[in-house]
Amino acid sequence: MNFNNNFKLLTLVAALQVSFISSSYAASFTVASGTTETNKQTLSNLDLGTVEAGGTLTTSGSNDAVEVGNGVSTLVNDGIISQTGTGNAIDTASATPVFILENRGLIGAVGGSTIKLDVNGTYILSNSGVITQTGTSGFGIDVEDKTPNIIINKAGAEIYGQSTGILLDDGANGTISNNPATARDTGSTTGATARIYNEGSIIGERKTAIGLVGDYADLLVNYATGVIEGGPDAMRVDELGSTTPAAAVQMGGGNDILINYGLITGHNGKAIDLGAGDDLLRLFGGKVNGTIDGGTGNNTLETAGTQFFARGDLQNIQNINITSVTPRLVEIWM
Repeated sequence: MNFNNNFKLLTLVAALQVSFISSSYAASFTVASGTTETNKQTLSNLDLGTVEAGGTLTTSGSNDAVEVGNGVSTLVNDGIISQTGTGNAIDTASATPVFILENRGLIGAVGGSTIKLDVNGTYILSNSGVITQTGTSGFGIDVEDKTPNIIINKAGAEIYGQSTGILLDDGANGTISNNPATARDTGSTTGATARIYNEGSIIGERKTAIGLVGDYADLLVNYATGVIEGGPDAMRVDELGSTTPAAAVQMGGGNDILINYGLITGHNGKAIDLGAGDDLLRLFGGKVNGTIDGGTGNNTLETAGTQFFARGDLQNIQNINITSVTPRLVEIWM
């Protein structure tokens, strides 16, 4: 499979969806260039929200900047969407949304999460701008539901969390729940599968860069220009209040696939944890700084060419497949 073409196809699909919505959906709100809107905006039932380049949508206190309700809706941002108080920049109401985001501008929050999608819905998030959370408790993107989700972070784009970059969890910041009505972790291998495609940067400044909770066959592809960095205080995302040091990328349970052409770094020395399940790790010329733990299950590393590992950095990998004609797999004993 050509994953570069796969990424471009997904980007095209997202663009076509936004184009279709732009021409056929009712305009819920537009923040025009050169204007500032300070009231919360809502989207639902075929609504389209637009923030033009040079336009600003900003709220304070506990008011979210954009609230997503029931039905299919989309938000196109070329300007600035910000929440300067304790709320979230984008949040969901108690409904079942299908929400598409095309961000080419800046979306930021301080006290809450920048994007918090905490009801069961279908979410396609495409970012070629900046999604940033600069407080100590929120996340860049926090998705708490049991349905499929796609996150596309394009070349030059950034998803940043002062705490955590991306968390796809069960609504309790790590407490595993088996309630299928409220939790991503339902014990099922269908439904909440996540797809994350990264050509930009995904940063968890203090903690985890990408944390997935639940028993699902998730996919993470980090392309050649992609950078994923976890912080020095990264802890397990599947344990509430965990004090156990953990990896920058935590894939959770299920038969996951992680493909890396770029850079993955764990600033606490732990880079990748594939979690439970029969996982596949594909390393193709990128670099991983920190340990790689396959977790439980029958795990496979597939590689081509030369890959370098420090002693002890590769753990719980049962199978190694070499795909190149004349490969060299090198372990550096340190």
